[in-house]
Amino acid sequence: MALEKKSVTVSGEPFHYLEAGAGPALLLVPGLGGDAVFWTEQLALLSPHFRTYALDHRGCGANPRTRQPVTLDSIVADVVAFMTAAGLNQVLYAGHSAGGAIGQMIARRHPERLRALVLSSTWAGPDPYIDRTFATRLALLRAAGFNAYRHAVNNVLYPPWWVSRHAEQLAAAERLPANVDDQWILEQRIAAFMSFDGRAHLRDIHCPTFVIGAADDMVTPIHYQEELAAGIAGARFVRLPTGGHTAPRVCAAEYAQHVVGFLRGFAS
Repeated sequence: MALEKKSVTVSGEPFHYLEAGAGPALLLVPGLGGDAVFWTEQLALLSPHFRTYALDHRGCGANPRTRQPVTLDSIVADVVAFMTAAGLNQVLYAGHSAGGAIGQMIARRHPERLRALVLSSTWAGPDPYIDRTFATRLALLRAAGFNAYRHAVNNVLYPPWWVSRHAEQLAAAERLPANVDDQWILEQRIAAFMSFDGRAHLRDIHCPTFVIGAADDMVTPIHYQEELAAGIAGARFVRLPTGGHTAPRVCAAEYAQHVVGFLRGFAS
């Protein structure tokens, strides 16, 4: 699906997003990379059922690069402000990885804005494994630079079998231009999400919630999703057999089938 990004003004800056389909509003929020194009396959599969939006985070994707401080609070505020600017009073929300952390915070702070919540390959709070994962990524980024970082991280984001079959596709993406601001912004975003801790507040999430993850995810392993599903009252849970940390792309059709199956019950 070839879509051009649109934009709305949020706090004086253009915020870009992709939009497709018609019906109940579904907001797709990407993870650490912050680029709406992560959701390209899902936009094609979900837009027949929903009016689907996927946004770029501040300083990411098509948005202007910025040196403004990045915090969890500022990222959450940006997403809520984007919803308001786009005329989305209440949405179905799907957040992947860091986007799922944002979703947990919005569900607690702004419950009236969410009709239902999908938490995709995400986590509830810090533990030694997630701490080591973030610290390793930050150290690699600082020592080797942005281009080397994204080349190395792809071997962890995707399942090994998928990397072998899509080496040229990954190499092309790794050759996309980058600059020093991209590295600075990513460093700030990693540091912000290292501070995320929603574990003590899972029982404060009351909107209908669906948790989905892949058994071979090495970034946010499946036990994190099991913890979320157990901690959020009434949450449904699906464990995909494969997909790595990028199941919405690697097994797009199966992923979309589960998401549609859950969200259509809250779309009217």
